Amino acid sequence: MITLYNIGELSRKLGISTHKIRYYEKAGLLKPSERTASGWRRFDSSVIDVLVKILTLRELGLSVADIKLIIKNANAIPCQEVKNHLAAQRDKMYEKLKLTQKLCETLDQLSSECSSCDQCFTNCPAILHHIENIDGKAGSRL
Repeated sequence: MITLYNIGELSRKLGISTHKIRYYEKAGLLKPSERTASGWRRFDSSVIDVLVKILTLRELGLSVADIKLIIKNANAIPCQEVKNHLAAQRDKMYEKLKLTQKLCETLDQLSSECSSCDQCFTNCPAILHHIENIDGKAGSRL
């Protein structure tokens, strides 16, 4: 016997919102097995595995478009293309990591330069020094 789940049941089982499930369905990543007479979506248990894969790939930072490409073409897409998507995402994450490290360094520097002068932000020499170096790009002002 095939077990069918409605969106609420999937939501509780996987700990995600019903909104996310509907979003992934609308994006073409999920397809209900059936609809009841009252219009409720019913999904078979295979959708649980698909949702786990989607959630894992989203957690790794892949876009819904990339995930759709990977999932919809699972048997047709060359492994190298999947590797390329994963490598590109890894590179993006390393860039974000570098920026985050730079931001932490700047915060450490600001904290150490703070002289508790009661002029925070408006006339703080440490903050003003960093603001003077802004060249219009968010990541390059630090």
